[in-house]
Amino acid sequence: ESVHGAEDVSSSPCASCGESSREEDCTCPAAEDSVRRMLLPRNSRFLESADFLIHLLETAEMAESLGTLLDAATIYTILLDPEGRILFPNRLCCVRFGKSLEALLGTVVFDLFPPELADFRRARFEEAVASRSKVSFCDRAADGTFFDMTVVPIFRNERVFRVAVFANDVTDLVVTRHALEVSEERFRLVLEGS
Repeated sequence: ESVHGAEDVSSSPCASCGESSREEDCTCPAAEDSVRRMLLPRNSRFLESADFLIHLLETAEMAESLGTLLDAATIYTILLDPEGRILFPNRLCCVRFGKSLEALLGTVVFDLFPPELADFRRARFEEAVASRSKVSFCDRAADGTFFDMTVVPIFRNERVFRVAVFANDVTDLVVTRHALEVSEERFRLVLEGS
């Protein structure tokens, strides 16, 4: 049915194959490619930038796919706004914090940590935002878990628009390394004693 004399778009055929369905609803390969071109700009440099991540997050269907991908990751991944409010935590983060996705959304991430750890992580976060560059560090959580962390600012229109945080549990590696150092020290003392 027309609205204000406008043509009924539901009856206009697909420009790619000529079928009666609209191009964005058509399942022919050419129409699918056309829709993909609408969603993804042709500039290949765009695909290599952090803006591509934002573009995916703002495209509903792709955001769902990206969320599924991040949920399957074995690294803690969280997307924050420049004030540290949680915009997206992956499944591992939800498990780690013991909260649902809905409960975490909008929470200031630093409120979830003990004061000393919160201050340290906030300082690294602010350093990444101020320097407009990636900041990597290792720290130890209150429960003794060691994390190798990376804070990555994401830009839009030359300003920090989002901040991605990736955390990898390296506790086993740290414990193994410490045990090896202790073993080497004991071996050195035995050699010196003999």
